[in-house]
Amino acid sequence: MGICISKGWRFFYNICDWSLKLATINLMWVFCTILGLSILGVFPSTIAMISVIRRWTLGEIDTPIIKTFWIYFVSEIKKGNILGLFLLLIGLIIFFNINFYHSFEHPIFDLISIMFILFSVFYGIIILHLLPIYANYNFTIVNYIKFSFMTAIKHPIVSILMVIILAIINILLVYIPGLILFFGVSLSATALTVIANHFIHFKK
Repeated sequence: MGICISKGWRFFYNICDWSLKLATINLMWVFCTILGLSILGVFPSTIAMISVIRRWTLGEIDTPIIKTFWIYFVSEIKKGNILGLFLLLIGLIIFFNINFYHSFEHPIFDLISIMFILFSVFYGIIILHLLPIYANYNFTIVNYIKFSFMTAIKHPIVSILMVIILAIINILLVYIPGLILFFGVSLSATALTVIANHFIHFKK
């Protein structure tokens, strides 16, 4: 009986501990994103979050969250924003091309529009792989994108799993919007990092 109570209490403690960790890092993400005027804050904040979560997956569960997050955030302000703005530019180009070709009523333009839609899906998958890759390697921006592309091609099952898990998390947040402030980003970031580190063997 005592063993059961001990296991139950340990399980409850772990749930509370991880909930606090995820809530703290999510609030740090919100704070630093606002501090960077949203556009200039979201990219280094996301990189900082992924980097801290990566350390958790490596067993460094006692990593000081606020201090470590801030160190990563400050160090990635320049490089993280260059990469982020580059990806944003590509995303905007894809978006405008889809709307441009979709505005014409002709089968050829419809086909081109569909091609850009498919490209946008693959572009999104590349970004899902790029985030954990960024936390594991120190590449140039071109090599980050190149390696993410190769990883997405090599591990299609992992890509599908990432999309499914993210979809489930987002559905949960839609039905329970009160969780967004505390777990809106951290849940997805944790899922991506855990999946990537478990199924993809990053070489140091």
